[in-house]
Amino acid sequence: TYPAGTRIVRLAQPYGAFAKTMLGNDRYPELTHYEGGPPVQPYDNTAHSLPLQMGVAVVEVQEPFEAKTEPLTAPFRPKGRVTARGKAKAAAYVIGCETNAAFKAVFRLLADKVPVSRTTEAQDIDGERVAPGAFVIKGGGKRDTLVAKIAKSESIAVASVDAVPKGSLSKLTAPRMGLYKSYVPTAEEGWARFVFDEYALPYETLVDSDIRQGDLRDRFDVILLPHQKPEEIHEGQSEEDYPLDLAGGLGDAGAKNLRAFVEAGGTLIAWDGAAQYAARHLDLRVRDTLDGVSDSEFYARGSLLRVLLDTHHPIAYGMPERSVVLFSGQNAPAFDVMAGVAVGVYPPHDPLLSGWLTGHEKLADKAALASVPVGAGSVVLMGFRVHFRAQARGTYKLLFNAILNGAASG
Repeated sequence: TYPAGTRIVRLAQPYGAFAKTMLGNDRYPELTHYEGGPPVQPYDNTAHSLPLQMGVAVVEVQEPFEAKTEPLTAPFRPKGRVTARGKAKAAAYVIGCETNAAFKAVFRLLADKVPVSRTTEAQDIDGERVAPGAFVIKGGGKRDTLVAKIAKSESIAVASVDAVPKGSLSKLTAPRMGLYKSYVPTAEEGWARFVFDEYALPYETLVDSDIRQGDLRDRFDVILLPHQKPEEIHEGQSEEDYPLDLAGGLGDAGAKNLRAFVEAGGTLIAWDGAAQYAARHLDLRVRDTLDGVSDSEFYARGSLLRVLLDTHHPIAYGMPERSVVLFSGQNAPAFDVMAGVAVGVYPPHDPLLSGWLTGHEKLADKAALASVPVGAGSVVLMGFRVHFRAQARGTYKLLFNAILNGAASG
C-alpha cells in the first residue's frame, strides 16, 4: 500500500530506458584482460543509481496496476512549517536531523548568531520521542520570526515545544573551517566548494604554504582534505616545472602542522585518497587493509556499497543504520582501527548494491568511516566519496555532522 503523493515513473515512455538506468541498480560485467588478470578499466563509474546515492526509496513494479494519478508539471517541494506540540508560546524549537535541508537551516541560523544545541541522546519532548542529534533553538523575540522564515524557505518541519529539553545537549557554534586546495588540480575540492556554497557553510581556502606555515588551531576548528592521491598532497608540483611558491605540496612540515592542529583540539576530516594520506603521514593508529593489494585481487570503480553505521555516534546522527556509500576504488582505503572508533563498517558479506566489486571479502568488517583521537582533537577518516559530484546526497549528513561536531562543546 502506497500513500497519496507517491511519485510514479512509467517505463512505457520515450525516456523509459534512461529512467530505468538511473533509478535501478546495475551489476557491471567483470571484464578482465585475460582469465585471472587485471580488470579492463571502465570509462567512469560502474554504478549510477540515483536513489542509492541520494537515499530515496524506489520500488520497481513488475506487474501492471491501476491507480488514480495526475501528472507532475513542476518540481515538488514539501511545505515547510512550524507545528506547535504544546499549548503555550514556544519556549524552544526542535528540528530533526534526518534531512540535508535541516542542516542548511541550522547553518543559516548559526550564521545569524542564533544559539543552536543538539540532543546527545534520545529524549521524550512534549510527548514525542526525539532521536539523538536533533537541533534545539530557544524561542523568543526575533528568533520566532527567523525560524518560521527559514522553515518555509528550506521546506523543513519544525516543532514548537513548551519547554527547553532537559536532557543532555551539546552547544553548537559556527565552525571556523579551512578547505585545503592543492596546487595539483582536483575536481573533488571544487565539488566541496559547490556543496558548501549550496548549504550556506562558510569556509576559507588553504593552500600548501598556508598549512606549511602553521598556527592553524588559532584560526580553525575544522580542516578538510578532499580526495586526492596521497603523493600529490604530500609532494605537490615539481620544483623543476613550477615556481617555488606553487611547488612542493604539504611536505613533512605540512603533515607536522596538521598533526599539531589536531593535537591542540582541532578536527581534521579527510576522505578517500586524502584519508589514506592522513593515515600514512599523521602516524595514525590505523591500517589501510587495501594498501598494496593488486587490482586482480580487489577491484571497484565508482560502486555503491552497503555500510553499517553506529547511529548513536555524533558523526552518524540522522543516518539510517544500513546506509550506502560511493566507493571509488582508486586510492580508496578501508581500515583496521587500533585506536579510535569505527563509526561505519562494511558488512561481513558482499556489500555490493550496484556497480562492480571483485574481492569483496577484503572489505568484510573493515571500517569505512572512523574517528581517530589525536591529543585533544580527532581525525575523521572516510574511505569513500562523501559528496561525489554533488550526487551522493545520501552521505552529506556524515560530512555535515563531522564539521558540526568539530566545533561543538559539551
